[in-house]
Amino acid sequence: MKMTRVFALLFLFGVLAAQDTAGQDTTGQAGGNQKLGVEEVKAKAELRIEDAKKPPLKITPNAFSPVDSVIQAKERLITVQSVEVVERAIDQTVKSHSPYIRMPVEGDVIQSQVRIPLPKIRRKDIAHWKVEIVNSLGERVATLEGTGRPPDAVTWDGRFGTQQWILPGEPYSYRLVVETKDGARRSFVGTPFKVQGFALDTGTDYRMRVSLGLLFEPRRSELSSGAEPVLTALLNHVKEHNPQQVEVHLYAKETFLMQPRLEELRRYFEKYLPLQPGAMKFQSHYLTGSPSYEMLEVVVR
Repeated sequence: MKMTRVFALLFLFGVLAAQDTAGQDTTGQAGGNQKLGVEEVKAKAELRIEDAKKPPLKITPNAFSPVDSVIQAKERLITVQSVEVVERAIDQTVKSHSPYIRMPVEGDVIQSQVRIPLPKIRRKDIAHWKVEIVNSLGERVATLEGTGRPPDAVTWDGRFGTQQWILPGEPYSYRLVVETKDGARRSFVGTPFKVQGFALDTGTDYRMRVSLGLLFEPRRSELSSGAEPVLTALLNHVKEHNPQQVEVHLYAKETFLMQPRLEELRRYFEKYLPLQPGAMKFQSHYLTGSPSYEMLEVVVR
């Protein structure tokens, strides 16, 4: 009887020891060969992809599909997306560093036409309207007109006279004149406006004018902190017209600053607009009379 009890106790202790050993995690021990369940394998596979910080992909795993097929599908999409991202990054790098390609710039100040908003005329019996644009001296430089009620805005190409066009920095204003069907006339004076940069295609060459105040601080010969976006926009326009020859003209009122400023512009143009020797010319012009507006003019041929 005693032997039977001893064997029973030994059997009980053996069962308890076996259960305790089975409850321990042997995956972290040397020689551990515990098999993981399907759900655990799937969780570990997804965690590996997330840990790699790969881009989010729209894949809905099928409950009946093997885990490996889901991983392979994700990796295929990751590879395709990675190639596109790399190519885009290389393209952006080339555009940012190559002097031959247009450089990215925000807020191009160089206009090719001027949009002038007009006051709203509610009368329905308007037969004719006319917009007269005048310069800072009150001289009429352009006239735009039409029949019926005037539009919300008119567009001016910047030309006046035979060879003249917008001077950057000069204040312009306009007067709107409307005439009713019975012959009555009424005038509206508009708000003055300025144009800081303008481009004109003459048919034989391409010309751009920029106010010098956008490039230099008063009485300073170094380029200002805001000059680079303006010069970048200028060079983008030059490159678009496949230049064979470029002329850079500096118009200024202070003679002691003319040559240092011209040399500063020369260094910038030669760095970012590489052309054959002799294809770029730089000239300075002293402004006289009043009013006079300092500017940079670039001619592309």
